[in-house]
Amino acid sequence: MKKIYVMLAAMLLMSFMACSSSGGGDGSAASSAKEVTAFSLGGVVGTIDEVGKTITITMPYGTDVTALTPLITVTGASVNPASGDPQDFSAPVDYTVTADDGSTEVYTVTVLLQAGSLPKTGQTTDYAAGDDGDLEMGVTWPDPRFTDNGDGTISDNLTGLMWTQDGNAPGPLACTNGVVKTWAEAFDHVECLNTNSYLGYNDWRLPNRKELKSLVNYGQSIPATWLNNASQGFSNVQSNLYWSSSTCADAAPANAWYINMSSGVVSNANKGFFYYVWPVRDGQFRVVDLPQTGQTADYTTGDDGDLQEGVAWPGTRFTNNSDGTISDNLTGLMWTQNGNAPGPPGCATGGELNTPDALTYIACLNTNSYLGYDDWRLPNVSELESLLHYGQSNPSTWLNTQGFSAQNDWYRSSTTNASNTSQAWVVMMGNGNVFMDGLKAGTDRVWPVRGGQ
Repeated sequence: MKKIYVMLAAMLLMSFMACSSSGGGDGSAASSAKEVTAFSLGGVVGTIDEVGKTITITMPYGTDVTALTPLITVTGASVNPASGDPQDFSAPVDYTVTADDGSTEVYTVTVLLQAGSLPKTGQTTDYAAGDDGDLEMGVTWPDPRFTDNGDGTISDNLTGLMWTQDGNAPGPLACTNGVVKTWAEAFDHVECLNTNSYLGYNDWRLPNRKELKSLVNYGQSIPATWLNNASQGFSNVQSNLYWSSSTCADAAPANAWYINMSSGVVSNANKGFFYYVWPVRDGQFRVVDLPQTGQTADYTTGDDGDLQEGVAWPGTRFTNNSDGTISDNLTGLMWTQNGNAPGPPGCATGGELNTPDALTYIACLNTNSYLGYDDWRLPNVSELESLLHYGQSNPSTWLNTQGFSAQNDWYRSSTTNASNTSQAWVVMMGNGNVFMDGLKAGTDRVWPVRGGQ
């Protein structure tokens, strides 16, 4: 009998050990699940191809991909490299997911960069072949462009910036809201908002020139009216002048840049003048990251030169391709090295042109495959404006130190003034003004551009 008990005990022990070795602690079989269910970098969500075991993620133009930190969710026991470990994504990176049963699956992650950092201007009506409305060059705007957060703020899904819904210096009574202010008073207002944690945030700031200009839709005759439309969700945006935090280097320290929300004009005025104020802060992930303005000198706490908001410029802003072209490593655009209508004989080179002649001149360059390319175009207003360095008193002089041959003069864009279609937008390379009163029948300098890289 004793032997029988010993044999039964031995059999029970063997049975228990067998169960323990064949599964988890609860006796179940070990899971073979080993999938990546989510992969993101800095808030950008990757696209997972479960069949091909690949993950593709597109980052904003200018992102440094050599030290990005991923957040990874898996169904398996572990992933290597681990979630939260910084990686160099300049080449594809393999991630190995290990299941509870020890089996593995490898996912290859590829990081891409957007083609450029400049969004479309908003102009969709074309007035001539090759103009802004015809080509619509730039990054496509998301739909919807803006999101009402239901808390007095609106997020721009294109730039990621968060604006106050009220476009006229909103805030608590202590902050003297709803009235025009001098440039110095604009900063006092923003400081007051932060002291009072207005709408739950304490990092409001006065937008720099590029941030404020990003709200302008060049397809609309009055930007303020478009912004106040229910589809955009803003209110109280004034058809008037708004201060930016950027000082005009050409008239420093007396003048600052402003944006006219009734037209989109960018110019400068004495800081003692009274203009409107519209607070902004960083918000969410964006389709494009606006670049810095180039301004590094600060004239007051919280101004453009102090905060230097935006994507940092690459160490080498421009690359001379030694073939008559120069590539902009910030925007991805390629420009002719000669900024004064260069080209072969017969293409109306070296002079000022009206809009029809400028478009004919560009067509001539393409017919002749000028410098080896047949996709030259007349730049839109945002592309022209991207060449400006707001830390320099004369952008054209600075451009000439970068290898260009630019003119201290007005340059014609391909963008039509929506409020008066006989006019085109023009940019002054000598000081940075952006005006819309250049008659298409009038003449200005012409500078060809192409996609580049």
